[in-house]
Amino acid sequence: MQTPDILKRCGVEFTHDWLVDDLPCWMTTAHGPLLCLPYTWELNDVPIWVVQGQSSDELLKRLEATLAVLERELDKQPRVLTLAMHPHVLGVPHRAYYLEKALDLLAQRRDVVFVTSSQIADWFLAVDTTGLPALEAALHAKGPVPR
Repeated sequence: MQTPDILKRCGVEFTHDWLVDDLPCWMTTAHGPLLCLPYTWELNDVPIWVVQGQSSDELLKRLEATLAVLERELDKQPRVLTLAMHPHVLGVPHRAYYLEKALDLLAQRRDVVFVTSSQIADWFLAVDTTGLPALEAALHAKGPVPR
């Protein structure tokens, strides 16, 4: 798998392409650490409607259940909740109706903020305690990653 190495070598700062649940993390590459941002499979329109053939309200039901679990963890750890949406899947009235309800549910909560991928990356870089400097130093000391 060379994709992460190529992305990092080309200057990509972060990716969503791995199914990371609810917190950013670091991936090691031959060209240094690559930030992996959350990208969920469970709140993603492709598996819900294309792969699994669920009903139009499935996204809303999953969101409600996800929020019920995540809110129990808020005091200890913030979470990133992603909704993966593709216009060719979600862009029909019977699904858009439930997307509107899902977004309304999120907008009504005091513990939710809407941000872009870049804002998530900036936030994580500012609060990261996973030790990026130590990871970079270890990678540098180890030398190039064998292919």
